[in-house]
Amino acid sequence: MKKTLAVFALTAALFTSATTASAEGITGKVPSEKTINTYLTKHPLALSEEQKYITKTSSKTVGKTDNTAALNSLNFVRLLTGLPQVKEHKNFSNIAQTAAYLMDKNKTLAHQISVPVGMSSTSKTYRKGALGGLSSNIGVGYPNIQRSILQGYMYDGGGNMSAVGHRKWLLNPSLRSTGFGKVGAYTANYVFDNKATVNQQLKGLYKWSAADLNEPGGWGLTAKNYASAKIAWPAQSMPTQLMTTSTPFSLSLGKNFTISNKVKITMKNAKKPFLLRLTI
Repeated sequence: MKKTLAVFALTAALFTSATTASAEGITGKVPSEKTINTYLTKHPLALSEEQKYITKTSSKTVGKTDNTAALNSLNFVRLLTGLPQVKEHKNFSNIAQTAAYLMDKNKTLAHQISVPVGMSSTSKTYRKGALGGLSSNIGVGYPNIQRSILQGYMYDGGGNMSAVGHRKWLLNPSLRSTGFGKVGAYTANYVFDNKATVNQQLKGLYKWSAADLNEPGGWGLTAKNYASAKIAWPAQSMPTQLMTTSTPFSLSLGKNFTISNKVKITMKNAKKPFLLRLTI
């Protein structure tokens, strides 16, 4: 996946002793603790629950997940970073669900999903799922979609640390619509939000409103409308439950900023020294 916002990431070895995690946030209002608690009361994340379904998956149908908690989780991290809330689009959720369905068929996590045995590459199901694999954050082994968001894509450690690409898709300031899916152990979160393009790629497979097809999208919109953006994770007002001792720190900047190889980082609340690894 291509990203156009500059980013640096660093890993803090000690952080869980603080009551709040602090980093510079995007230009805009930082949510108060009361605002955060109110949001969680009204929009539960249900992290301990098994995935709920509206329609169960079968050998012939991809099924449909209940995405209330998944959307709550995505909008929660966007609330923390001062970003606009997003909506679920039923077409994007069907695409994500179909991608998860194909991965479960193959028992393989992949953005480029192979054609399952017994399925044609020209079938509607494969065309939808293949596009979903290329256009989604994907995960395996999570009990529900919300955990894949908060503990997978937003964590984005390990081999993803230098780019934190999954995280950047969820914190794309111009993201307006998204979709979710889960089949078996496999999850998908559609993040491209390019309705007119999908309409061309999957001609006739989905119904779109005129507003959908006329809606501008893509990273070009981000560069235009958020040229002065500063998007940090952890956010300026941050529940420590979302952190681990190895969570990468990241700061994505709009095109009005440049970053040299001389970056000064001040940790105001650090009680003891620790190693930071900087990637630009």
